[in-house]
Amino acid sequence: MRTSHRARLALTISAVSGAVLAGLFLLSIVVFRREEVNRAHDILRPAILQVEHDAETQDSISPDLGIVVEANPQLSFGTFDLKGNLVASEGAISLEPSFRWAVSMIGKKTNRSGVQWGEIEIGNVTVIAGSKSVRGGLLIGVLPFDEREKTISRAALALALLWFPLVGLIGAVTWLASERTFKPLSLMAQQAELFSESDLTRRLDVPMSDEFGAFAARLNSFLDRLEDSVQRQKRFVEDAAHELRTPLTILRGRIETTLMINRSDEEYRDALYQALRETERMSRLVEAMLQSALPVADVTTPVDIELALEKVEARWLDRFVESAVFLAVETIPAQTIALEEEVDCVIDNLVSNALRSSPQGSTCTLAMEIDDSFVLVSVTDEGKGVPADKRDAIFERFTRLERSRNRSLGGFGVGLAVSKRLVEARGGTIRVTDGPTGGARFEVRWPAVMVPR
Repeated sequence: MRTSHRARLALTISAVSGAVLAGLFLLSIVVFRREEVNRAHDILRPAILQVEHDAETQDSISPDLGIVVEANPQLSFGTFDLKGNLVASEGAISLEPSFRWAVSMIGKKTNRSGVQWGEIEIGNVTVIAGSKSVRGGLLIGVLPFDEREKTISRAALALALLWFPLVGLIGAVTWLASERTFKPLSLMAQQAELFSESDLTRRLDVPMSDEFGAFAARLNSFLDRLEDSVQRQKRFVEDAAHELRTPLTILRGRIETTLMINRSDEEYRDALYQALRETERMSRLVEAMLQSALPVADVTTPVDIELALEKVEARWLDRFVESAVFLAVETIPAQTIALEEEVDCVIDNLVSNALRSSPQGSTCTLAMEIDDSFVLVSVTDEGKGVPADKRDAIFERFTRLERSRNRSLGGFGVGLAVSKRLVEARGGTIRVTDGPTGGARFEVRWPAVMVPR
């Protein structure tokens, strides 16, 4: 059976608190007992010193012990000669069994007054005993300690009985406090139960002054990425179904028409050639759609944008010449953090669009410059330009300005959407404005990495 975090927290705090309380109670009893022993010493010491003084004054081993006992009836005194015989005794306790102890204690436990101390049993009575050598013998005084022992035992029992409710109270308080502590998590769990696959826009409430605020924010960030991933997959499926339906229908119709009657080899070759072209176009469409749906990879190595533009010029120059469009390239040393393939993809898409939009005899300019902390790459043509109300829409997938044109002559409406995603994933921006001669000017800004000179 699994134990909840709340229960484990309450059990742990109860166990630790119980151990601490037990240690404190035990220490209290030890200190209390030590204080009681010290009090007994304080009572017994002056009496022993008084008897010693009387013995020296009277030059006798057995002074009048009754005077001291009468002053403090709790005390018992006795004097022994050097052979261990009891010379005189006064008080309620017989001291004969204490002589052997007194002899053994000589030189072991003593205070500044020269009194040896100890705790012994005489009969069935526990006493605090003190002994001191006097003229011609040994003086022993005792104070019963049984009542104090009983008091200490009762205090120890009271603390032991108090330990259980205290530990229980600590556990109960911890249990109740942990409910409030874990309440934000419970609320998050309740909110999460209301989420559904059909509604990925809902987010957890983020308590700004709560310790769980950062946790909720991270969960919301995870939900953002999850929603983005699901939306990409959803758009990919919808776009694939939409864009592949027409070419598949055309391809199937041509094949069915070809197979309806017997045809010559030349007619079959022509039909297969048309099917091949349609298949190649579908393959390019699928590749573009896959590229638009894949996440952008992490990278830390800078790419040389100047070198990338020079390669773009080399790749596209022949096609510009064939179309009778002049390609002007202006570069400077600059770098950004991105994959070389991403920069190539973005620039190729912009150059391809510019070539399709450029009339014969016009000029297409591919240039770059440093704009604050960004590398600005611009592609400018002298075509018809992009209407102001379409400048945001063209960066959505499968958006084409000329709906009626043959797709085999143009793009699929995916390139700019892919370019926007790649650029923004690296902290950059892409936009389209009017060119200086009325055409379109696409501007791409990547965060610049300064090139050492």
